[in-house]
Amino acid sequence: MKNNTKIKEKIYWVGEHSHEVFKNTDQLILNNFDNQVLLYSRIDSEFSLSAEIVYLDEFFPMKERNYVISDLQKPISQFMKDRNIPFEKGLIIGDASEILVQALIEVSTFEESNLNRIKETVSEFEVVHKIDPSDEFNMVDVSGFSMFFLKEAMPFKDSLILSNQYKTKATKTFHQVISQKDSEFKMNEFLFHLENGLDEAVVKSKGLEFC
Repeated sequence: MKNNTKIKEKIYWVGEHSHEVFKNTDQLILNNFDNQVLLYSRIDSEFSLSAEIVYLDEFFPMKERNYVISDLQKPISQFMKDRNIPFEKGLIIGDASEILVQALIEVSTFEESNLNRIKETVSEFEVVHKIDPSDEFNMVDVSGFSMFFLKEAMPFKDSLILSNQYKTKATKTFHQVISQKDSEFKMNEFLFHLENGLDEAVVKSKGLEFC
């Protein structure tokens, strides 16, 4: 007998802004997807029936690391490999003005066979005893994933300039990149149509564009 159970599409909700959008999205619609939320740290006790919530500072030992891109790259790379992202397909949702999302983009590559290893910046003021003596990490192939950029939560001029730079960078590594243009966008509507494919979801949803 064939198993006709439909495999749910994976959605990774990355960062605080994305998490807030997730919490305000209809639970019945969310249940149609395999949701995972990635946050930097636990502020209070969070629990969700429709998503696994991962806190980066609990997933990876963050001692001697700060909330800066260079310190977040190795932990995020490890998280992405742990979730088999290089071998799967899905959607990542985040705000390009958030450092956590920027770090994820920095460790992303389009080539699965990428052999480059990038060393994280080591400050002369850091303690000699590092978590990993080499402190190296592999770039992660994200060519099976598309990236959805939320409209920036804090649209300051400098933040928007940097955000746009990361959106451009993401177009070189992700399968497709879409961006929320205005407040007319409705996540419930988008996810409803997403079951029929990303192209249809973008066309039928207000306030979206391909980057």
